[in-house]
Amino acid sequence: MAVAELLARFEKGERGVEEDLMARLKFLCESFLRHIAHEERILAPVLATLDAWGQVRIEYMDAEHKQQR
Repeated sequence: MAVAELLARFEKGERGVEEDLMARLKFLCESFLRHIAHEERILAPVLATLDAWGQVRIEYMDAEHKQQR
C-alpha cells in the first residue's frame, strides 16, 4: 500500500494504519537521504569539471540539499 493511501486512511481515522504508515515514512526519508548523499558523492565531482560554473552549481546543490535535509 502506498504512503499516500495509508495517510488518507489515517486522516479518515482508520485504526491500525499508524505503525505501517510510520514505517513507510521512515523508509521514504531514509531513501531520500541516501539519494542526496549519492548525488553529492557522484554528481559533485562531475559538476566541478564541467565548466567555469561548476563550483556555483555545487554550491547550489549543497544549499538545496541542506534545505531538503
